[in-house]
Amino acid sequence: ASALVLVSACSASKEATAALEAMNLEAGYSSPVIAYQGKSGSGDDVTLNNVAIGGGTGNGLKAKSMVFGGLDVTESGAPILRSITLKGISPESGLPEGTTLVLDSISIEGLNEVAGQFIASAFTDAGPGTPPPFEQWAFSKVSINGLNLAGDFSGMGAPAGSAGKFNVVLDEFSVSDLKNEIFANAHLSGF
Repeated sequence: ASALVLVSACSASKEATAALEAMNLEAGYSSPVIAYQGKSGSGDDVTLNNVAIGGGTGNGLKAKSMVFGGLDVTESGAPILRSITLKGISPESGLPEGTTLVLDSISIEGLNEVAGQFIASAFTDAGPGTPPPFEQWAFSKVSINGLNLAGDFSGMGAPAGSAGKFNVVLDEFSVSDLKNEIFANAHLSGF
């Protein structure tokens, strides 16, 4: 009955709902690794909002949203996902004084069943276990977008006269079309 309530509450398919349950993500604090404050869904896609990743230790990450795409379960009940995207990422606890970090998004798209099942299993009680052989993995794209790391050494306690500033910007780093252990493309821009 709880699965039916969840399906109607977030408009996710019964397969997506079953996958969330298998990944311990059916409620905002049901997972020891991920906590979230809101959820919405449509079909096989589910978006978690105001996400904390890392078990609340202070050493993890925060994300404005975490989107799981193509959620499903195998006949044995193991969860599978086809994509995962984190948006609006920042450290869970503050950075050193004078330092800022902005990361727009990290995503993995177009996972095949082997890779999608392995990544989804990382959220289960049993954990991911041994990774499948790399030659079995395939995906369409892994990307990091909108990285901006800036700092002022004087704000970090540097002695007078030796302080300076830094600013590292990266628009996109991505690799795409992994098949048979070969990436078809790599992209680096805005560095």
